[in-house]
Amino acid sequence: APEGSRSGRIAQLAEPETIVSITTGERSYRIPTNSVGLMVSDEAMAATTIDLVRIVMEAQSRGDRIRRVQEMLRALVLGDVDLGIAALPVKKISEFDSSITTDNTITKRAYLKWLYANSKTYGINNILTDIDTAINVDEGLYPAKMAGDASKIMTPFNGIELGIMTPRFTPFDASVFGAGIMVGLDSRYAIQRFVNVSASYDAIEKYVMRKATAFRVDYGEMATRLMDDAWSVVSLEA
Repeated sequence: APEGSRSGRIAQLAEPETIVSITTGERSYRIPTNSVGLMVSDEAMAATTIDLVRIVMEAQSRGDRIRRVQEMLRALVLGDVDLGIAALPVKKISEFDSSITTDNTITKRAYLKWLYANSKTYGINNILTDIDTAINVDEGLYPAKMAGDASKIMTPFNGIELGIMTPRFTPFDASVFGAGIMVGLDSRYAIQRFVNVSASYDAIEKYVMRKATAFRVDYGEMATRLMDDAWSVVSLEA
């Protein structure tokens, strides 16, 4: 908590106060190694181009990475026993506006007070949620009927500078965090990612007897929470 430390007057030759002690971690992590392979017959290689193999591998890698990111983020928010990560606390949106009495409802007051609650230490610059919740937020911030030009949309802050970041919404499947959940985070301090460079491996092998060529790619990575205070989770349950 460096934000809670203050500088002060000091006497001559006196040592300054220590704001924080930084030591090596007391917890070790095992980074899993993931592997994927592809086997192509010689007949197929003769009938197609190597570009097709590249397209297949890229498509698999893209889909696999998306699923891996969703799994890691779900563990960071909901907890993971194997990784020793506890679940983050969840607040109800009505704690920021007592007038909210219906589920899946949000008001501008609640939204801004939620963002402001962490603004003194960390700023929420990203919000992860499902698409329906993102739409509910959009409808809650922008009035359905406005005076004047109906084609103009009011800004969430009504042009008043409150010193609060305007976060970016990233929709996920509802199965990742659950419906009606908004995960706010400061991307600068929320996540630390570990990559096992020793696990990076790729190879090609020719199977003469099987008349085929095999491709293999290995990689190892994982993620944990860096600073818990850089996260804030709210539910649109009243």
